Amino acid sequence: MKNYRPLPKIEDFEAYTPSSVRLRTASKSPQPADTLTPRQRVISWACQLIAAGIMIETLFFKFTAAPESVYIFKRMGTEPWWRWGQGIWELPWITPLSSW
Repeated sequence: MKNYRPLPKIEDFEAYTPSSVRLRTASKSPQPADTLTPRQRVISWACQLIAAGIMIETLFFKFTAAPESVYIFKRMGTEPWWRWGQGIWELPWITPLSSW
């Protein structure tokens, strides 16, 4: 069995407060640039666009009461409220695309 060290009590907690020298040194150190290569960035954008397209398509089917969507939610016994609720829940996941 592994022996764990006792955790300090919350009353003994002290926040980390670096010295001004340490802060200046940290601010002057080079910050990492974008870590993706141009090829990886293009692949990432393509994957995001494909995912957004699929989500937009499913939202269209949910909000227009497509027969397939209605059938799925009726089988679960949650038509129409869950279909609408799930569509509303998915909406914020597409909005980051508008910032492009």
